[in-house]
Amino acid sequence: MTSANDIVAFDPLPGGAPAAPATASAGGETLPPPEHREVAQGVAFASRLRDQNDLKGAANLHARLKEIEPNSLAVMFLGATLQERAGRLKEAEAGYAAVLARAPRHVPSLVRRAACLAGLRRPLPALDLLERAAALDPASAPVRRALGRHLLSLRRYGQAAPHLEAAAAGEAANAVTQVELADVLDRAGDTARAAAAYEAALAISPVKAPVHVRRSTMALVRGDREAARARLADALAADPVDGYAHLSLATHFPEDADEAAIRAALVTASDRPPHLYAAPLTFALARALERAGRDADAFDAYARANAIVAPLQRPSGLARAVEARLALYTGAFVAARASWGSRSDKPVFVTGLPRSGTTLVEQIIASHPDAVGFGETEALPPLAAGLGAEPTREAVRAAAAAYLAAWPPDTEGARRVVDKSLSTWMMLGPAQLMFPHARFISVERHPLDNAWSIWTELFADNAQPEAYDMARIGAFARLHRQAMDGWREAFPGRILTIRYERLVADPETETRRLLDHLALPFDAACLAPQDTRRTVRTASASQVRQPVTAAAVGRAARYGERLDPLREALGDLIARYEAQA
Repeated sequence: MTSANDIVAFDPLPGGAPAAPATASAGGETLPPPEHREVAQGVAFASRLRDQNDLKGAANLHARLKEIEPNSLAVMFLGATLQERAGRLKEAEAGYAAVLARAPRHVPSLVRRAACLAGLRRPLPALDLLERAAALDPASAPVRRALGRHLLSLRRYGQAAPHLEAAAAGEAANAVTQVELADVLDRAGDTARAAAAYEAALAISPVKAPVHVRRSTMALVRGDREAARARLADALAADPVDGYAHLSLATHFPEDADEAAIRAALVTASDRPPHLYAAPLTFALARALERAGRDADAFDAYARANAIVAPLQRPSGLARAVEARLALYTGAFVAARASWGSRSDKPVFVTGLPRSGTTLVEQIIASHPDAVGFGETEALPPLAAGLGAEPTREAVRAAAAAYLAAWPPDTEGARRVVDKSLSTWMMLGPAQLMFPHARFISVERHPLDNAWSIWTELFADNAQPEAYDMARIGAFARLHRQAMDGWREAFPGRILTIRYERLVADPETETRRLLDHLALPFDAACLAPQDTRRTVRTASASQVRQPVTAAAVGRAARYGERLDPLREALGDLIARYEAQA
């Protein structure tokens, strides 16, 4: 899964910004050399200093060069690269724009300006620049890769695949590139070519276990458990201490998890990077111990695992962003702009905290013959964030169109299309503006069970930085409550609340409520969501293949007073939830 603020970051300046090509590529242009020879030499030397991370020396030299030739495009481009390297993206973007005003076909400036705009959460203007760059230099592997990765960040998998494939073909064989290509082909639904790309990666990579784990995941998300199990066996045969292979086994095939093998792997991998080995191995050990009913040992193992990951997580800044959106996107603000958004009534946004039951709700709706679920793509957040503090009609319409462009082909004939996201609750105001006819569903679960389930999960791709510390989980849960209270006040009657405990206790009643909210007729298939064959890319991929059960309700209770710090972190959320039961 992905994070709430997931805007693709372009590769950092690879040893510095890309230099202007010596000769113009197809349709592109080079920057004219400085008039003075010493300035040209100074630009080259400053570029080397920058590439060696001597930014102070490069900046001092650039200042002298600028005094001599302030209008030199080469000097201006150098200055923009230094601003970007220093993290001053607004200034860098303005610098690249100034270069492009005089050299509009300069491909490096197009690409680097796009990188700055992406970092500034303006993904659609960045896309325009990258498409221009690719049209000017279609043979450039770095340009095609930048465009492919940006399309990937916008969840346009089918459009991203050809660019990443072209990038892979335009350079020497590279296992990382092949894995990246396999992932986007998989997400685009082209499993045959994805499998071929994984095979290509295996043929050239000296480290094979992670590739096998990815192949296992590709099978698992499609419900092919036997293939997934076989690929995990391949991973452990290639590297018996691979942490994520053991964790996937303990999560999705707990009957196959081997406590002795996990403990042996922890010893063997003690000198390897902890976040890649000790963390997943310790989470795997905790799962095995929990399944065996050894609660005290399991709790201690979860605590050790979280202690490894927690220091690696940076503050997210989510609270400020959510509070700003609540202040801007009031009911009156959105109502006054009701005509700005898309007229489509197909979107259904299912949201909630991680591990709250959102995947189950999505699966139930996706089981209806008139509905399609396309999973946890997080397509909305970058577009909603790109609207900024002063959204315009044009920006809202462009963002809505870009969101719809991310939908897979099988959504075309559906009456409802479900977007299950763990961050829409932060973006619900912008989503209401973009899609005034959409349906919104908030899934809630008992705060203690929910928080405990979060704390016991190792999320992929650092997607949930709050998940590894009880105090941060509590603050995160309170922020979620604050946001949902605010959105319900701003948009009364627009958000259906589904409680996980009620859903698993009385599936038919709650399913009928769901379908009524979506204006869909009742269909019995929704009562057997485990039978629906579709791709599920979440931590609940295995659970939704099983019949609906209340087994997870009250899971935290068995840990008793050990969870007192979590209870304290949650504050009054538990009492409030139970009072409304």
